[in-house]
Amino acid sequence: MFVRWCLVCSLVFSSTASAELLPRGVWQSAGYGYIVDVGNKVRRYDVSPAGCVRADSLTRSQFEVHGGRAVRDVSDWVLWRGATQDRLRRLDKLPDACVRPLRGDDPALNLEVFIATLDALYPFFDQRGGQWPTALLQARQRAPTDLSGAIGALIETLDDGHVGLIYDDQAITIDRVIAPGSAPDGAPWEWRSLRRDLSEFLQSKQAGLQAPPEVIANRRLMLGRFDDGTAYLGVLAMGGWGDGEDESHPADTHAAAADAVLDPVLAAIADAPGLVLDLRLNPGGFDAVAMALVARFADEPRVAFTRQAQRDAGPPYEVRIAPSKRRGYAGKVAVLIGPNTVSAAEVAAIAFAALPQARLFGRPTRGTLSDAIPKRLPNGWEFTLSVETLRAPDGTLLEVQGVQPDQHLDPSTETNRLWSSDIEIARQWLTSPDDVGARAPS
Repeated sequence: MFVRWCLVCSLVFSSTASAELLPRGVWQSAGYGYIVDVGNKVRRYDVSPAGCVRADSLTRSQFEVHGGRAVRDVSDWVLWRGATQDRLRRLDKLPDACVRPLRGDDPALNLEVFIATLDALYPFFDQRGGQWPTALLQARQRAPTDLSGAIGALIETLDDGHVGLIYDDQAITIDRVIAPGSAPDGAPWEWRSLRRDLSEFLQSKQAGLQAPPEVIANRRLMLGRFDDGTAYLGVLAMGGWGDGEDESHPADTHAAAADAVLDPVLAAIADAPGLVLDLRLNPGGFDAVAMALVARFADEPRVAFTRQAQRDAGPPYEVRIAPSKRRGYAGKVAVLIGPNTVSAAEVAAIAFAALPQARLFGRPTRGTLSDAIPKRLPNGWEFTLSVETLRAPDGTLLEVQGVQPDQHLDPSTETNRLWSSDIEIARQWLTSPDDVGARAPS
C-alpha cells in the first residue's frame, strides 16, 4: 500500500542535491509515524503510542518508485515524494516494539491502535473533533462485537474524506456530492449522475458552446469553445487520464499521461482569448496531476502554499509552482470551484490562486487537502488519515474551510442554473475589456 503515499505534487524540487538510494539502516519518519528498515528489502512499520505494526515490504526498486527520492541533508535524509518533504532520522537499531510487532484480531487492541495513531498524528481535532470524546466512549463499547462499525462511527464523526478504513474488500470513507434537490430519477445525487447532468447541460444550447464538448482523456476532460471564442475545459479527475491507469500506478506515471494530453489540448485553444476551467465536479486524485496542469499556466515560480506534517516534522516549508517547459497558455483563466472540488483538485485551486491571470469563481472547496496517509492495524486492515496542514501563502488554514473563491457565487436551487450561472459570470470577466478583478502579481 505504499502507492497511496504518492498523492503528492511534482513541483519545484527544493534541493539542488541529486537523489540517491536511501542508505541501509533503520530510519524513523518525523511527522508521519513510521519506521523503515532498509536492507535488501525495505520494510515499513507503523508506530504509535499503542505500539508497532508491520506494514509493507518492498524491494529497493519498488521503494525508489513509490517511496520517494532520497536526498542527503547533513546527518539526516529527506524523502521527497513530489514536493512533500519527509525527514528521516537514523536509529541505532530497530526498536524492540517493532522486533515484536503487534498482531492479532483482538477488537480492543485494533481499535486502540487506530485511536492512538490519530491521537499522535491527526492535526484537525479542533476543527473536526467536537464530538470525539463521546464518539470514543461509544466506539469502545461497540468494538467487541462490531469493530468495523466502531471505527466507521469514528470516521463519520471526523467527517474527513481522507480518514477511511479498508477491510475485507470493503471500504468506509466519507465520499459524498453536494447539490440541490435530487437527481432526475428522484434518487440522491452521486458523482456519476451529477457528472451526467453537467454533460447534458454542456450539450444543450443553454451552455453557449459552438458544439458539444469533446470528451477526452478517459472521459476525465471535456473541451469546448463558446460562441465568443473563449474556451471551456472541464476537469473531472486528477489522474487516470491515460489508458489503464489506476491508483496502483505511481504519481509520475499519471503526471506524464496528463502532460501528453495537455499538449494537444492547449494547442487547440491557443488562440482563445480566455479559458473557463471547471473544477466543480472533481473529487481529486494525484496532486502531481493537479500541479502538472497548473504549471501550464504559470509565468514564473510562485509560492502556491505551505505544507507541514504535524508533531516533530519541523517548520512549514513552501511549495512552489513553476512554469512547465512544455506548451503553456498565457490568457486569462476563470477557475470554477465549489464544495465538490476535493483533495488534489483543491491543491490545483490554491495553486491557480497564486497566478495573476487567474481568478476563482464559485463557492469554497471541500476542505480536504492533506495527503491520505496509509496505516496498518494488527489484524491486517488498512486505514488512512490526514497528517499534513496546508496553508495559503498568507497563512490561512485551508483544511475544513477550503480554498475560498475570489468571487463568491450563491448556489442555485436548480441544477441548470447551478451550471450556467457560474459559467456566465466567469465568461463576463474573461471578455471584459480590462483586467478588473485580476490578481496583482505576488
